[in-house]
Amino acid sequence: MTFSQFLSLLSILGGGVVSAVFVSYLTSHRDLKDYKRKKYEELYEIIRTDKVKFYDWWIRYQAAFEDSITLQDAQQGRTSITDGAERMTKAEMLTNLYASDINPLLQEYWKAKQSLIIVVNNMCKERQNGTTTQASMAGFHNARDNVVKATEDLFASIALQSSKL
Repeated sequence: MTFSQFLSLLSILGGGVVSAVFVSYLTSHRDLKDYKRKKYEELYEIIRTDKVKFYDWWIRYQAAFEDSITLQDAQQGRTSITDGAERMTKAEMLTNLYASDINPLLQEYWKAKQSLIIVVNNMCKERQNGTTTQASMAGFHNARDNVVKATEDLFASIALQSSKL
């Protein structure tokens, strides 16, 4: 084998190795992006499910405060406020592992929900004592609007971060 043949063989093999490494890098990079995108979708679905369940919970209390149903009927609903703990844990895990930029908005969402729960609990106490006022309904609607805004901000951030992948 002559030197020029050896050099040609070496360049062919070297080019093949370089292209294989490059293709492998591009494939793994694409797979990582797809995996992260699936995690963003999973996070989005968890928050959407939590939003629907939370809506089911607070809408019953709104109906009770507006005298459409009794407070006892509102408290006997299928959805419990304690059902969201597992969703919260999973959402926090996903944001900490894959979407740390979203974590502050997720915490705002939880705080807004907690504020609405406190308002509902206080209004239930007022209702049981017979001291419900129009101002407390305004507080309820304000807390509810804060939850809706926090949810919309969180969804927008998840969509933005996902599109950047």
